[in-house]
Amino acid sequence: MGWKDWPYWLKGGVLAIPIGFILFFVGILLVMVGNYLACPQAGEGVCRNDLFSVTGGFLVFMLTWSVKYISSLDVQNELQIYFYNFLKIILPIIQVFLVGIIVGWIYGKIKSRNQ
Repeated sequence: MGWKDWPYWLKGGVLAIPIGFILFFVGILLVMVGNYLACPQAGEGVCRNDLFSVTGGFLVFMLTWSVKYISSLDVQNELQIYFYNFLKIILPIIQVFLVGIIVGWIYGKIKSRNQ
């Protein structure tokens, strides 16, 4: 069963993972560029570093919001630490995959309606 035989929801989920990684790193780069740029004097318009930092921070937040909820876990032994670190890695991937599934499913419904 090749790529062309996959349903649209699965294609969307698989394609969303690398796109999510790219957006995450773009967000981090935007935050770093925003921290590097100097602001103009007060009253001279929008501060460029604020624009970069807010945009980058929004991208990073949208891709990692699920990690915020596991940060409140009470870690007490070494096994829990490993599980906690595993969750911090796998939850954003699952989150992006689920968004891709939804987008792919909607795309498939729209495409099948037009045929």
